[in-house]
Amino acid sequence: MSGGIDSSVCAALCARALGKDRVLGLFLPEADSATDSLRLGRLAAEALGVDAVVEDITSDPPGGRLLREAGRGIRQVIPEYGSGWKSKLTLPDLVDRPATRSTRRGRATPVGCRSAARG
Repeated sequence: MSGGIDSSVCAALCARALGKDRVLGLFLPEADSATDSLRLGRLAAEALGVDAVVEDITSDPPGGRLLREAGRGIRQVIPEYGSGWKSKLTLPDLVDRPATRSTRRGRATPVGCRSAARG
């Protein structure tokens, strides 16, 4: 649970459909997580009355491998991507636009400039 709209609504629907005692919120903080994601996720879990656990995947070897692979893939499209940069892979908006087979990669440089690339 990130504390965002999608994960909070999903958790609420699960709690309503299954019962709050049968839902477990999972927080997966990592290097590119927004600074307030864990706090907001905890607030959502508390408001719903569901149990929740934190699994920090930043230093976990499998998570670390995944993060390194993601960075390598991003550098294929944005060669200057490196230490201190953050990224987020998102799917295209399928409601307002026709479905495509691409994703958008947003980036924020260490000084806060943003850009996007299609992949």
